[in-house]
Amino acid sequence: MRKSNSYKLITDGFELIKMKKESLFHLNKIKNLIINFASNEINKKNIKLEKIHLFNKQIDDFNIFRLNIIKKINKNQTIQNLLFQILSDKLHILFGSDISVQKNVNLVIQRPDDDSRAIIHADAPPESPYQVNFWIPLVNCENTMSMYFFTPDKNKKVKKFLNSKNYQSNKMDIFSKKSGVNPSVKYGQYVIFSPETWHHPPVNKENNTRWAINIRYKNTFSPYGKKGYLDYYKPISFSEITTFTLNNDKK
Repeated sequence: MRKSNSYKLITDGFELIKMKKESLFHLNKIKNLIINFASNEINKKNIKLEKIHLFNKQIDDFNIFRLNIIKKINKNQTIQNLLFQILSDKLHILFGSDISVQKNVNLVIQRPDDDSRAIIHADAPPESPYQVNFWIPLVNCENTMSMYFFTPDKNKKVKKFLNSKNYQSNKMDIFSKKSGVNPSVKYGQYVIFSPETWHHPPVNKENNTRWAINIRYKNTFSPYGKKGYLDYYKPISFSEITTFTLNNDKK
């Protein structure tokens, strides 16, 4: 059995990465902002994100609750900037300095025994295969609070399973347990994965609620999928030559 940290993006399609101390400091800032957003939604102070399911009576519609927090996240440019600071070292290695980011940060919340989740899927196509996806938990995500990822050698098995059209939620989790990889992702770690990597979250059978950010980045000048430049992405970093060219074009 391979250890979770032995999987590499370049060979396995995903990689578990531990944040540096300064990145953890930025993540703490993000988490505190989101705790404040969630606390204000239910008029409770200093809630624990992983225990949000204990406030089900105060939350009339959980999806609206989640969408309201997402709106606040995306009105707050600080969070987007902090995420880039956390991930910038890895992004510059992958793409250089001409980097574009998904305009809107996405937030996934899954309470215990919540079966409303995505099936096994890959994002590309229709999204660009030249982007990378980041899955950044805001709480410890172990066992069924984590996600399943499938290495490229399992692609045929995944497609055969999905094409059978005879699968149910429980069968999907049984298949994933046999063929996928379920890394333990603690707070202060994240998973980077290719949009061509098949993945999905299992039903959360733990006693805590999963909270995780997901966001996509790509080189600004690499090919796009159906989600194009400026309608889905925005530039967040420029190389020196791009900066020079943009400035010169304005003259």
